[in-house]
Amino acid sequence: MAKTEVRTPQKFLTEHEVAEILGVSVNTLRSWRLLNKGPLFRKFGANCRYGADDVAAYTQSAPCGGGRAA
Repeated sequence: MAKTEVRTPQKFLTEHEVAEILGVSVNTLRSWRLLNKGPLFRKFGANCRYGADDVAAYTQSAPCGGGRAA
C-alpha cells in the first residue's frame, strides 16, 4: 500500500504582519503586489494573505552584502 504524506497547513499572515516583518510600509507591500515583486501572496476573497513559508523564502532570496574581503 502507498504511503500517504501528511502535510501540516501553512500559516498565513496578513499584509500588516508581513510589512512589520520586512520593515516596510503596508503601502510598499501593496505596490510590490501590483509590480509582481515581493513575497508570493494568495487571495482569499478580498483578502491578501502571505504564507509564512513564502515570506521566509523571500527573505532568504534577498540580496545581502557586507561580507569581508579576504
